Amino acid sequence: AGFTATEMQRLSELLPISAQGHVAIVPAESRHCDWITTSSKNSQTSEIQIHFQRWQTLTLDQRNLLFWHVTARLHSAGRESLGRDIRVMQIGFAGLLLELLSQNLVGVATTLAVAGLAGYRIYQYVQGEQALRAATAADQSAVQRAVEEGYSEARAVASLASALKLIIRDTPRTCRKEYQVRLRVLEILQSQRQENLAPLNLTSPSSIPSLV
Repeated sequence: AGFTATEMQRLSELLPISAQGHVAIVPAESRHCDWITTSSKNSQTSEIQIHFQRWQTLTLDQRNLLFWHVTARLHSAGRESLGRDIRVMQIGFAGLLLELLSQNLVGVATTLAVAGLAGYRIYQYVQGEQALRAATAADQSAVQRAVEEGYSEARAVASLASALKLIIRDTPRTCRKEYQVRLRVLEILQSQRQENLAPLNLTSPSSIPSLV
């Protein structure tokens, strides 16, 4: 309990000024796969949920990099796009109900198409490559934030990579894919920097490494 309270206060102070006041740091449910994750309560407030029993096994540097990753995710363009798609889907289903009540079959088909497209895009965001690209891009933002806080880039990348390795080792196999991809991308970026190669383009679907 002492560690949890102290750490929650410390992490609150690491939040960007723009996030303070509407992002809460709370303990995660024990059955949750993720060690740290985010959840939007509504359009104004969000939560960063942390499994503190696991969290306290990490070093300070590892915790900082993982925390800066999720704060980057909170403000990513992908999350804004997801919010728009949810609203479109809600509007589509509301329209569907109205069309059903009026027995307008053409309108029903149109509203089903709108809601279905938005639903498919949400699925792609949560389950597909777009989510993985958002996660790996957030890792780069976390490394940049660490550099701004006085870390060397090598130390920041090494801290984040070692944290991901621990999470992969102690996470059920069904929950590992995102962490494995993030670790692979970090290793590729490290290699590219060492060899002075062009940086990986995280916006391209082909940039996501295969785990096969």
